[in-house]
Amino acid sequence: MDLRFQVSYEKATQALNFMATKDGGRISKLKAIKLIFLADRYHLRKYGRPVVGDQYFAMEHGPVPSVTKDLADKSRYLSDREKEYAERFIETDDDKRLTLSSVEDVDQDVFSDSDIEALNFVWKGYGSLEQWALKNITHAYPEWQVHQAELGAEGCQRTEMEYADFFRDPDPQDPRLSTVGYRDFFSEVIDEEQKESAREIAEEETRICSLWR
Repeated sequence: MDLRFQVSYEKATQALNFMATKDGGRISKLKAIKLIFLADRYHLRKYGRPVVGDQYFAMEHGPVPSVTKDLADKSRYLSDREKEYAERFIETDDDKRLTLSSVEDVDQDVFSDSDIEALNFVWKGYGSLEQWALKNITHAYPEWQVHQAELGAEGCQRTEMEYADFFRDPDPQDPRLSTVGYRDFFSEVIDEEQKESAREIAEEETRICSLWR
């Protein structure tokens, strides 16, 4: 089943703000986006929904949450409401838009307790890694790998990912994991029974949401 969720620009903004704050107030945009992907992946596999609920695309440097990237970029595709909200909490630091800074405390009220759990889990497990190590990790995940050949085709810069693939596990022998000292914290805290239950919850949520479209 093709799983679908409703994206929250408030959560996306605050997730970026959370990661910037944890990294001393300023963070690489690429690193922030990869950590948010990992938080979405954790929460989906444990609770049956992602934190942000964004639409993910496989791109050269790994999975990219579309709206979250737009918020980090101050994209022209944002509505006035989305842009004004983001500008209250984060700002892009330079002309190349490679880093972003926190300019206001994280509004944790937009998150559930389990959302905060996921964000903290990912920061504790992977926050010390630099952006290119995180990129290599995401390239080892099946949900990105299934699109690798398509991305190698001429003119293809991105292709939509499927949340159902987030439930698959990487090959622990993949050299992209061993070279960065990767530890699979996901498998340590989420067993197969929890993962299967979360998958059923996600499928049911998708069916319910489809009735309102």
